Amino acid sequence: MLIFSMSSTIMAVITTSLLLILLALCLINNDILVRAGYRLLAFFVLFTVFRFVVPLEFPFTTNVKLPAIISRLMAKSRHTLFTIGNYRVSLWRIFLWIWLIGAIYSIIRYIVSYYCAHYYITLNGKELTASTPYAETIAQICTELNRPNHFRVIELPGIASPALFGIFSPRILIPENVQLKGQPLYYVLRHEMAHHFHHDLILKNIIKIITLVYWWNPFGILLNRQTDIILEMRVDDSLTQANVEQTSAYMHCLLDYITDNMEKAPLPSHFTMGMWLTKQSDLSKRFQLMTNNQQKRNILVTLTMLVIAFCIYVSSYMFIFEAYTVPNEIISSDSPNAEYIFFPASDPFYLIDRGDGTYDVYSNDEFLENTDSIEYYPPGTPIYTPDTVPIVQ
Repeated sequence: MLIFSMSSTIMAVITTSLLLILLALCLINNDILVRAGYRLLAFFVLFTVFRFVVPLEFPFTTNVKLPAIISRLMAKSRHTLFTIGNYRVSLWRIFLWIWLIGAIYSIIRYIVSYYCAHYYITLNGKELTASTPYAETIAQICTELNRPNHFRVIELPGIASPALFGIFSPRILIPENVQLKGQPLYYVLRHEMAHHFHHDLILKNIIKIITLVYWWNPFGILLNRQTDIILEMRVDDSLTQANVEQTSAYMHCLLDYITDNMEKAPLPSHFTMGMWLTKQSDLSKRFQLMTNNQQKRNILVTLTMLVIAFCIYVSSYMFIFEAYTVPNEIISSDSPNAEYIFFPASDPFYLIDRGDGTYDVYSNDEFLENTDSIEYYPPGTPIYTPDTVPIVQ
């Protein structure tokens, strides 16, 4: 049976954090970046996203006991603080409600920001689709790639660089008063069209929505940023892998254009794919990869990093950190062995399932507490319903 719990959520956060830290280290280290390539980093992102999506505990999972102090804090968070009608409130349930409300609020803001961006483009954009030389260049690129031509070109004030907007109706946004022609125009349009053909906006927004659901995890910002870098690297690679001359021309196009366009874009970055990133360090990584994309990748480095990421991912489902506590009322100060209290059949320690997702904890027919989870109690603890509670002699 699949179980969603505090322990499985914490394990998901720990695992995704480790994977993202490892991914960040790969991006920082130019040697690893060049030797492994962006495809390996894409696998890191894939593992991270899957771990975000499936924060569950499986039947084959082995529990690893946490230290007593941490265990007690986690167990305490599941204890009932007060009741509202028949609903029992604990710190864990408060957190879940805050999580849910925050996720709904974040997604609503996300939807509103999309319509605001769409309205801004509609209100301020100038149609250039049929203009020379945009129409001819787009038609040429579509013919070269054997792809359908359903692109629009929109001149838009305020944006810093060309960008792709729209998943089903792609629009290539061109900064106002920028004259592009010849080879620079070709690379600008080819770059944005490649994002569309690779479905980068879909991938980017799927990851964005996942991080909006996990809005409280600070590593979500890192995941979005690193996803942008990797998607840009993939497009760079597809445009420059042919030969050195093509790589040089493409890089000069980026440099010339970036130098003249450092304004702040008014559109949310998660709805667009642009030619460059917000940090010069990210651009240098892209150039580093482009200048070495004709070299063979180091298979040993690639396999080593891939195995590390895979082991972290799989181990996070095979083993899960679990709190394990015994109520103070049950353990007397002179008890030589806490386990002895639980497992003999004569011991009157048991739980009563209230039928509303909570359990009453009893020892010697004395009520100890109410909790909404039994994951912190030893396996084999008797569980009864109110009608089947044993009569203690």
